[in-house]
Amino acid sequence: MAVTYHAGRRIQGLSTDVADTPTVNDDLITDKGWETQGHVGMTYDATNDEVDFNCVADTSHDYALIDLQDADYINGSNISDTAFELKCGWRVDTISNPSANENRATIGLYANNTSNNTAQDIFTLRFSATTGGGQALEIFAKDNAIAVGGSAEYTFTETLSAQTLYLRFNRDGNNFRIRLYSDSNYTTLVEDSGNQSVSGITGLRYFGIKNRGDTQNNGGSTTGAILPNIEIYDGISSTTNKPTDVQIGSRFEETNTRKMYNFVVPSLTFEEDWTSTPSGQTIVGSQVTESSNRINFAFTLNNVANSYSLDLANVSNMGANLDDEKFVVRFKMFIQDITSNATGQFVIMLSDTANAQPAVTSQNSLGFYTDGRSSDDEIFPAEYTGTSITLGSEIESVNGTGINLTRYVEFKRESQTVFRVTFYSDSSYSTVVGSQTVTAKTTHDALRYFSIGIRQVSGKVGDFEGYIDDLKVYNGVTQTTNYWQEIGA
Repeated sequence: MAVTYHAGRRIQGLSTDVADTPTVNDDLITDKGWETQGHVGMTYDATNDEVDFNCVADTSHDYALIDLQDADYINGSNISDTAFELKCGWRVDTISNPSANENRATIGLYANNTSNNTAQDIFTLRFSATTGGGQALEIFAKDNAIAVGGSAEYTFTETLSAQTLYLRFNRDGNNFRIRLYSDSNYTTLVEDSGNQSVSGITGLRYFGIKNRGDTQNNGGSTTGAILPNIEIYDGISSTTNKPTDVQIGSRFEETNTRKMYNFVVPSLTFEEDWTSTPSGQTIVGSQVTESSNRINFAFTLNNVANSYSLDLANVSNMGANLDDEKFVVRFKMFIQDITSNATGQFVIMLSDTANAQPAVTSQNSLGFYTDGRSSDDEIFPAEYTGTSITLGSEIESVNGTGINLTRYVEFKRESQTVFRVTFYSDSSYSTVVGSQTVTAKTTHDALRYFSIGIRQVSGKVGDFEGYIDDLKVYNGVTQTTNYWQEIGA
């Protein structure tokens, strides 16, 4: 059923509904301009209302593609460089293993209609069959790369087989995600890749399937079809079954699950701009100061403790630890200088211990960590358990003196076990620079200190200089905009 609106700000719909309007909704009943080339079987199929493919591992350049700039699609434009959702069905009929190496092909989005053996921007599901019978499904998303080789961003536990899957491609800034479903309603999830961070991907113009297109010529082939409906939601990072352009206090009744939701404003629990010194603030050493309505730091690697700590459980409007499962913490970070070497550890953390020194003081904490082992300082999401650290994937790599870099940082606990760090380039927290997760633990259950610190180490060089400002805490939620809250949950 479609979403319906009733008196008293009541709204009804199903959990399977999509409240957003698609930019494109191609049922494949007519050919809207599919370009096909290559072996027999790579064609628009008017009889079955599908786009058939036959991906052979040889030197030919085979494809079945739609130009998104066509009038029946996005009409003169590429898909958004920042946010979209694309859905389609994908059926695999036969898999013939190659005589050597592997047969790789891709379904997804491309900057060019050239061969997969030509470097280009790309966001695809790569499917492979090997001579030994190993079949893989992977996310391959790159800036100017060749799809026939190179490492994948994510390898699904689900493997390539003769089956029908429904694919959901999502982009949110530099985050790329593919979900596999077993049904056309996109309700039965087979596997979710989660967000994979890749920077620099722009100009995605074509959607469809390409074969390997290089010199393998090993006889392998995979056949099947792209199935309707192909839906594109351009400019929307993820669709929802509930409308968001409604009044605060509206109620949504999900009739197939009997769940009800209220549309609410997220509560800003606490904010600090340092126009006056907050209670619960502790500064250790001379390398952190409070001045000019902000917290300034000028860390240098030495064997002296220097740190900043703000006890969130001891400030007005908060007065409690951070929630064990849901919170959002945001702040402005300005970096003037950042240089370090292999043992340089500069951190900004949410900790259970005041003024904890990384790798020295036992603590349970979540935040980010800088590592200077490469030519740049790589910044990672991090969790400390005791004095041991676990890192996620790189958020951003920066280095230099006088770089004067501003980042708007978001710490989000999405669940008890998922902690995400996102860097934005703007104060509205809309343009993502990088975003990665690290696994949180049940021991991260009493986080109360917002901390800035440096590892105590002698005989090393490096510095981390800048300031922190505009701290905001949303406790017990994962949203900072108006959202639907389940009643009684």
